[in-house]
Amino acid sequence: MLLPMAVSAQVTRPSGITVVGTASAEGPAHTVRVSMNVRGIENIEDELLSAMRSAGVTDGAYTANQFGQVGAGVPRTLRGTVRDATRERLAAVDRATQSFAATHRGVTFDLVQYFGDSGDCPAIEARARLAAFDDAKRRAGAIATLSGVGVGAATSVSESGGCPALGQPVGFAPNGFPNSAFPIDPQTLMMRVNMTESITFELVKKT
Repeated sequence: MLLPMAVSAQVTRPSGITVVGTASAEGPAHTVRVSMNVRGIENIEDELLSAMRSAGVTDGAYTANQFGQVGAGVPRTLRGTVRDATRERLAAVDRATQSFAATHRGVTFDLVQYFGDSGDCPAIEARARLAAFDDAKRRAGAIATLSGVGVGAATSVSESGGCPALGQPVGFAPNGFPNSAFPIDPQTLMMRVNMTESITFELVKKT
């Protein structure tokens, strides 16, 4: 007697796909942090602070330079804040540095930079995150279509970029020194926030 052979069936299901979406968004900086490197201000540090206050810079203070150097000829870093910033107010800071250098022999400003503040960042970050998520889903959809499957829900997300910790100026690294990630254009006062989203989407069979 012949017995029927056992039939085994293996059901395969689509798994997942990981893609990276990137995006950036811009928005106005209402509070602007000022950072300037200046040489030749030995014994007139308070005078420069006064000139910056007159130009609208509050909370002015000196910090150590990047290499911890001190002494004559070594640049000092002065940082402060311009609140309710406008293009005219930042222009006033530029004029104040030029005037101070012109009226104080030996004083030079090596670098004057403007950065956003973390308080202005979250709304911009939210738009950048949404755009990065959409970019990732678009990429996943394009690859899934080529594979003959569909895109389901996101199962994991890893994020980088975005805002610094609250209270930390945008454009200043955790060690307190400026970086080039979030400079503010003094003509437009726009700050840019970049986001990267690495997302794994479930792949589903098309019905």
